[in-house]
Parts: sequence; structure tokens; C-alpha cells
Amino acid sequence: MKNHKLPPLSMSVLGTGWCFEEQDVAAAQGFEACEINPSILAPMLRRRTSTATKMAITALDQACKEAGMGTDLPVIFTSSIGEMGVTDRLCRAIAGSRLPISPTQFHNSVHNTAAGYWSLTVNSMAPMQSMAGMEDSFAMGLLEAYCQLQSGVECVLLVSYDESMPAELLPDYQWQACSTAWVLSTLDTGGPCLSYPYTAGPGNVFNHDCDEYSVANPTQYSISLLKKLLDRKSNRQTLQLSSGEAPWLLDIGWR
Repeated sequence: MKNHKLPPLSMSVLGTGWCFEEQDVAAAQGFEACEINPSILAPMLRRRTSTATKMAITALDQACKEAGMGTDLPVIFTSSIGEMGVTDRLCRAIAGSRLPISPTQFHNSVHNTAAGYWSLTVNSMAPMQSMAGMEDSFAMGLLEAYCQLQSGVECVLLVSYDESMPAELLPDYQWQACSTAWVLSTLDTGGPCLSYPYTAGPGNVFNHDCDEYSVANPTQYSISLLKKLLDRKSNRQTLQLSSGEAPWLLDIGWR
């Protein structure tokens, strides 16, 4: 890249969590023991929740434990299309005249479903929001986290999640179900740090090294970031967070 002033590394990473629905997919990317943990949820909630919600809550629980912090933190939930599995089941029921549709399924089809179940699970009254930006979802979540930290919040949770999409609804997007969670802070812990997301801008050239699986799955851009952090290379690096002519970028390093 040229003619671009690099942003400061202003967000410390205090904890991370991740979850894959299919463990063979996780193993192929170098992750182990990252299956869904349904025991986090109470039995009644466990029966109602979708794969997407279970993955998000599993990753959030892991990130909070790694950071050694409580769960009563502001949370940003970001997902490309949210509860698509539930939406697919509702559409099939309507198309097949299986009426009336399930009130529970209808209740679980909204984009903030995971946020509601997380607040019930950990008994949190902290602010929560749900975001969607298709392939820019993770970048937008990071940008929102940065803004909240700059406004005086000391720590914030960010979770990115997507489940496998039904081919009938999205034939060109056959991504694998996964989630990642992050405890981000303004505290200087001497550990890994992130900049805010930015774009290269007109006239700038970015020679990116974008993983193929990231292009096919918006949430897995966060897996790319996770792998970079686990490598613990001390030099400052730039990571691509979306595709297109002006992709979102992020700088990572250690203080």
C-alpha cells in the first residue's frame, strides 16, 4: 500500500473464542476441541436455539473465560444473514401449507435472537446490538467496537457467526458454519492489538493474501484474524477483511 497513514493499534485483545459446527472443517484449518457446547444453555433454552445461536454463545463463553472477565459486558453480535436455518424452516412450512407456523420458530427468526439468548443465559443487562452487512459484517462489527471503546467503554465483546446457508435460498454461498468471539479493550496489556478497520482508498494498492475460504464465508474473515494472532508474529501486519475493489483492511501487532 502507498500514500496511506496507518491507523494506531488501539484495541487490545484480552480474550478470544471460536466454534465450528463440523469438527472435520475445524481440523482442516488447524483447530481442535471447538465444538458447540450446549451445556452453557439451560435445558429449556437449549431445545429452542439454532445452530447459529449455539455457536455464538459457545464462542462468547470461551472468550470471556480466556480473558478472565465476567460476562456482564456490552456485546456486538454480527452475522451476515443471521438465523437463516430458522427462516428456511419457516419458508418450507408456509410453502407446504403446514399452518399455523411455530410461534417459537417465528420468535427465533429475528436477527437479534443470539443476543436475547445470551442475555438470558448469563443474566446480563449490558447493552447489546445486532448488526448485518453481508461480507462486510465482521469489519463493521470491529468498527462499531472501536467506536464504543473510544466513547468511554473500557471493554466490549464482539461475536461474529454464520451457519451453513440452504442452497435453495443462497445457491452461490455454501459456507461452513463457524463463530468467533473477541474481548476488546482500551487497556494496555502488552498483548495483541488491532487497529480500526479501514479501506485502502482510491489510488492505493494493497497486495493482499486473502484465504480462499474467507472469500466464500464472511465470518471466516475473523478466522483469518484469529490464525494471525495465534501465530504471534511480532511485526505489524495487514489483514484483508472483505473482498472487492476496495476491501476492508485491519492492522494487527503487539505492544
